[in-house]
Amino acid sequence: MNSSPTLPPPPPPRPLFKMMGLVLPLLALFLIYACCYILPAGNAAVVIRMGAYHRTLEPGLSLKWPWPIEQVYAYDHTLRLYAMPLSEMSTADGHVLLSRAYAAWRIAPPGKGCVIDVSENANALLFTSLQNALRATLSSVQFNTLFQSQSMVKIQSDFARMVQSDIGLQGIEIVQCGIDRLELPGRVTKAVFDRQKAEYEQLAAQTRSLAEKTAIEIEQKATVARAEILADAEKKAGEIRSRAEREILQQQHVFKKNPELAEFLQKLNAVEMILREKTTLVITPQTAPFNLLTDSDFFKAQK
Repeated sequence: MNSSPTLPPPPPPRPLFKMMGLVLPLLALFLIYACCYILPAGNAAVVIRMGAYHRTLEPGLSLKWPWPIEQVYAYDHTLRLYAMPLSEMSTADGHVLLSRAYAAWRIAPPGKGCVIDVSENANALLFTSLQNALRATLSSVQFNTLFQSQSMVKIQSDFARMVQSDIGLQGIEIVQCGIDRLELPGRVTKAVFDRQKAEYEQLAAQTRSLAEKTAIEIEQKATVARAEILADAEKKAGEIRSRAEREILQQQHVFKKNPELAEFLQKLNAVEMILREKTTLVITPQTAPFNLLTDSDFFKAQK
């Protein structure tokens, strides 16, 4: 009975292949971790390549070169609100006000430089900037113009421009800022109101005096104009009367030569004036000037 030949057992796996089977997945995971960067919402990050600013990352998944080629520095980009405490400020005419300003801010984008993290001392920087801008703005305006709408728009604009241009706020981006509170201290409120009342009463008296003076001037001008118009009208009326009298004299000179013609023309004018409108008359044939229609002597003279 023949026995079949037995196969030799398989050789044991080589240690190198076993090690590569473990290392390659780990290397792939490491490369994914090193080349991918997940930035949470509300944050921003800058990529530094070989020691120089390269780009800014937005929230979400981004690809990058692994360290040491590129490094990522993340920072909080959420919007924050700072309101300074009430402070006493003086206007240009010496009135004292309690005022407060606010600023909505966040860490400024790096541009072509590195991020300046000012989170720890931002409140101190903002307080100094807002206070200086508020003092400079209020010290250039008069108290009685503070509560006028156009004046307040200019004050807010000047204040925001001063804060935005403050070089002391390096690393801070001011999104919005303004003055949100202006009030009088309790110890000076009554005195200020009394002074404002006296000023407005004086202004009202000046306005009334000016109005009365203007009314008198207008009345005087109207009187002079009335006299001039009446004089001109009388002059023209005199000229018309003189011309009419000359014409009457000329007509009378003609009528004296022919009195029958003058009487006839007067009667015709009377008939024309009477019959100008729709008129019903009850008259006798002998009524002048209609007796012309039955005057046989007149018709004979005409023949």
